[in-house]
Amino acid sequence: MLMFRKEDRGRVASGEITVSYRLWQRAQVKAGKRYETGFGAVEVDDVRVMPAGLVGTEDIELTGCADVAAIWASAGEHTGTQVTPETLLHRVQFRFLG
Repeated sequence: MLMFRKEDRGRVASGEITVSYRLWQRAQVKAGKRYETGFGAVEVDDVRVMPAGLVGTEDIELTGCADVAAIWASAGEHTGTQVTPETLLHRVQFRFLG
């Protein structure tokens, strides 16, 4: 299962949000696989690990966040982790299937 914050679920379902950054020890999803979300399913198109400092401005709109700092905050939110430029994040690109 791939979880999303309640406030983001409608935007994921509408296709507005198609990228999520996750703070995982190891990938919890694989490209090409389908995952339930609790409000529909998504198919993961791509998963890659990258330092948070390399999160690009092109992902701001795709994540539904206001800026890169908000992407970092969202990634560390679940565990209360302070994300730094060196923190490794999983960039998950997906599409909502319904």
